[in-house]
Amino acid sequence: YEGIDYVVGKKGEGFELPFQAPDSWSNVIHFRNGAIAIMVSLDNPNSGRGLNAYWVIGDEAALLTYERLYNNVLTTNRAKKAIFNKASMLHAQVFVSSVAMTKKGFWFTDRERLAKENPEKYCFIKANAYVNAHNLKDGWIDDMKKEALSLNLFNAEILNIRPKGVQDGFYAQLKPKHYYQDKYNNGLIGIDLTER
Repeated sequence: YEGIDYVVGKKGEGFELPFQAPDSWSNVIHFRNGAIAIMVSLDNPNSGRGLNAYWVIGDEAALLTYERLYNNVLTTNRAKKAIFNKASMLHAQVFVSSVAMTKKGFWFTDRERLAKENPEKYCFIKANAYVNAHNLKDGWIDDMKKEALSLNLFNAEILNIRPKGVQDGFYAQLKPKHYYQDKYNNGLIGIDLTER
């Protein structure tokens, strides 16, 4: 419970202190047992730099720019302290999101491949909104289907079905049924561009 088990943006009254206290508590979640989570923003390109972290959590991961995530967050997940040697989640990276709809978020969706290639090191769990149905108002999934801008968007955001392509990909409207040609034939457009 907030205010009892944790506080946000301040040092908890009567809470254990972390072994390394932050310079500022404004972007910190402080837990009663002394653990802290420092929140960084990838909107600020230097927000996480210089930290020594023991774990990383990212929400709405498909919206995160991987270059900034790598430079400002992932590289900080390096701290080592003997008291944590047996902590099973030490240096964990936990990312949650719906499937990526753009190239920007493909790094997140591609983590499934990493999990298949190395299941001892990576875990990728997929679920759709039905898993959370007990927390949803009656008819919410049907309402979302009716209100969705496209079936593709509904499938990705609600049913967690990965789209076949990405929205901001190269020539997004180009489909395999189109005829491709690798030599110029300007005659097809009715203009003679030959030199005279």
